[in-house]
Amino acid sequence: LGVLGLESIRITFQLLFFMFCLCVLGEPWRIIIRKFTGLFKSLDFLQILIVNVFLGGFFLYLIAIVPLHLFTAATTYVITILSGIAVVLFHRRKLKSTVQSLSLHPKSLFENPRALKTKIVASMFLFCLLIYTSPFNHLLFGSTRDTSLHSNFIQILIENKQVPETEQPYSSAGIIYPQGHSAIAAFSIFIWNYSPPEAIFFITSLFNALTILGAYFLGKTLSTKRHMGLSLAFVFAFVASWPKYITWGSNALVMSFPFYFVCLSFLVRLAKNKLKMSTVFAIGILFGYLAVLHLQVYETLIASLIILWLYFVLKREKERFSGLQNLIAVTGFSMLVLSPFLYRGLAFYRYPNHDI
Repeated sequence: LGVLGLESIRITFQLLFFMFCLCVLGEPWRIIIRKFTGLFKSLDFLQILIVNVFLGGFFLYLIAIVPLHLFTAATTYVITILSGIAVVLFHRRKLKSTVQSLSLHPKSLFENPRALKTKIVASMFLFCLLIYTSPFNHLLFGSTRDTSLHSNFIQILIENKQVPETEQPYSSAGIIYPQGHSAIAAFSIFIWNYSPPEAIFFITSLFNALTILGAYFLGKTLSTKRHMGLSLAFVFAFVASWPKYITWGSNALVMSFPFYFVCLSFLVRLAKNKLKMSTVFAIGILFGYLAVLHLQVYETLIASLIILWLYFVLKREKERFSGLQNLIAVTGFSMLVLSPFLYRGLAFYRYPNHDI
């Protein structure tokens, strides 16, 4: 504790509560997606956790991008409370059963061998989150580039109560950089009254640690019988250099990393299986959200899907043409989410050096 410092521990608990709020916002949407598309079935607690974090972030982005000045602290508080009530009502039987089981057998929570992997991965996540927040025990100065730029985006979002077309009231420069990450960081300001630079620093650390859960989600989706999920989580906790060694800037890139792993888990089904249009639509919208988190990560995802489909074509898979249909459809649907910024890019193209 002396090494980590009280400030690091305080920030860690704040970030965990913030993550809980995102999950509350995301859970109703996960239930709806599961019901109508069949996605996100048979997930364990940690897989549900990482999915809900980003579904909650997506919901915040939708509120921010609609030009009705709805993105306020009061709006997000009300929606979070209503989402929490909806979650409790939907899961009331399961919650009641769990409470009764724990009251009768309190040791069962710690003795369940099936939950061992979950406990190990959760411990790695918490350990890394404490490590990533430990620098905040000292005075830090951010970069004059990405961190300051994203802090400016957050301030503009909060003042305008939506994602505006320009940087008014500070500048007339157009905002064409996708703003999926800004809504999440701004929500943390509503919850904990951070300053914009603090929000960028703290939330980046949280999503850096969430990469472990994203890797676990991918590994467990690819192979349920082996220890793939646990192995990938360990690699991104203690072995992989990225994104943990990104210390300054690239904040939106770090925030997109965990969701990139979630989206990767859909690629095999898209490339070789015939899917319902509702499923392809939902995946396309999720891919679009990845695009507004960080465009280059989305481009990497689509390139990976094309390469995987070509691999199945060379293997002469029966459903390879269904894979092509999925590829075209999912790319088109993802453009719906990205379209506001595509439009802005075209609108401000005639004004060189007058956009961000």
